[in-house]
Amino acid sequence: EVFSDALSAATAAARLDAPLLLTRRGSVPASVLNELERLEPARIVVVGGPATIGQSVLDAAKKTGAEVSVIAGATRYENSRALVQEAYPSGTSRIFIATGVTFADALSASSAAHAVDAPVLVIDGRAPALDAATRSAIVATGADAFTVVGGPNSVSPGIAAELGRLGAVERFSGADRYETSAAVNAAIFPEPTGAYVASGTAFADALSGGVGAAAEGVPIYVARPSCIPGPIAEHLAASAAGEVTILGGPATLNARAALLAAC
Repeated sequence: EVFSDALSAATAAARLDAPLLLTRRGSVPASVLNELERLEPARIVVVGGPATIGQSVLDAAKKTGAEVSVIAGATRYENSRALVQEAYPSGTSRIFIATGVTFADALSASSAAHAVDAPVLVIDGRAPALDAATRSAIVATGADAFTVVGGPNSVSPGIAAELGRLGAVERFSGADRYETSAAVNAAIFPEPTGAYVASGTAFADALSGGVGAAAEGVPIYVARPSCIPGPIAEHLAASAAGEVTILGGPATLNARAALLAAC
């Protein structure tokens, strides 16, 4: 029902070889309960505090017999830092940085980051500088390379400059979320063997789909509801992508988008 906690969870889940399942706040949908029964997980990580994940969801998770861990910080950014620690307990040399205010850039980065064994850390990109907790968390990982996903309106020049004092910084961005999606994935997947495509205006399908794309080693792009933006269509046409997986029904990506019609 909200995107914030799942943004960093996608790459963390992929590194832990785990799927990412979505739930309602007050109950676990039957389809998700059925999938938990099929998966028979030894451990379930619940991401989000009581404002997003209610006690009934925790109770349902415990009834599976799995060990249940909860990552629940005071903010989406605290959760993101905790997820990086969960998935990369020994640190990491590279971190992808994206805004947590909106969802598209972090979603586009999810599989790309996993491909180079890096987490996605979401921050308040509107701030003029890193807050103390985020800066300390970054330093603790030992990272000395940073990939900023999104333009200066998404991740401020001040934050990029501060990251530059901690290591090498590269930024992938475009005029909009679709050009940014194309830019980061073209850099990491110059010749993809496949791709996932999800709506860039509705977040839910891409949250779980990012883990699927990461597991297959292919990019995930965000598209317009009725067509595939030009830079993405061009990258797909020029690559060896043999199979494109469309995430979501016609309410989120219509028939033209499913046929990869460019716009």
